[in-house]
Amino acid sequence: DCLQGEGRACMGKTNSIEIKTVTVPRSTRVTVAVPLGAESFFAFEPALGGIIAIPVDDFSDPLPGFWVDTALSEAKTLRVMISQSGRPQVCRPAGSTIAETGCP
Repeated sequence: DCLQGEGRACMGKTNSIEIKTVTVPRSTRVTVAVPLGAESFFAFEPALGGIIAIPVDDFSDPLPGFWVDTALSEAKTLRVMISQSGRPQVCRPAGSTIAETGCP
């Protein structure tokens, strides 16, 4: 629950660890969105370090990747892509004018 604030997002949850929480005031009009049709959640697989779909029972499918777009407007959008190995990359999606390497 990100409303609890930094360092308290996972309090009381024995199976979760907070890695980082960032709170952005709504007044800045920053949006964070997962593209339609993409996985909404992922987890890091502890033995191999890759990313996996959140387990529903006892088996998790490896994910080919995960991405989320952060935007002030369509012209000011950055995408964070996390590869199957868990490595993050920041890029500029089509239509964005931010000075960043274009997304593949």
